[in-house]
Amino acid sequence: MVFRFFTGFFLAGIYPVGMKIAADYYQKGLGKSLGYLVGALVIGTAFPHLLKEIKGNLSWEFVIITTSTLAFLGGILMLCLVPNGPYRKPSQKIDFNAIPKIFKQQNFRKVAFGYFGHMWELYAFWAFVPSMLHLFNKTHNATFNIPVASFSIIAIGGLACVWVVTSLKKSA
Repeated sequence: MVFRFFTGFFLAGIYPVGMKIAADYYQKGLGKSLGYLVGALVIGTAFPHLLKEIKGNLSWEFVIITTSTLAFLGGILMLCLVPNGPYRKPSQKIDFNAIPKIFKQQNFRKVAFGYFGHMWELYAFWAFVPSMLHLFNKTHNATFNIPVASFSIIAIGGLACVWVVTSLKKSA
């Protein structure tokens, strides 16, 4: 449970960092850029399921080591090869005393807890997709390829993110 908590915590940290990097590069079209970013993150979330099936039922240890290594290398590449964007704004000092003040605002609190709940349900769904497919196979005598079906079910959300932002006339 401790590792699961920290995995979720650090995964949640990917979104704001990626959005900040995107905002550094786009003054116009940021909404479209963020749609692509979120789509890529969703497909990245689905990738371990596909990796498991690529060379035939790889062990979970291999999948974890491979995806962790790829994530580490991706971070190093970002650090070394992606310079600050032309629209970068200087960072401001974090004021931890502002957190209680912000959460006293009812409108902010509603939106924040709605978002937290949405992320909880989304990641819970993604975590249980393979189990649901396994149960479906077992109870209906079906033969879904669980890793490929799991990848497809999760990755379709990433493709939808890209489709939505490309189908909009203009994005902020």
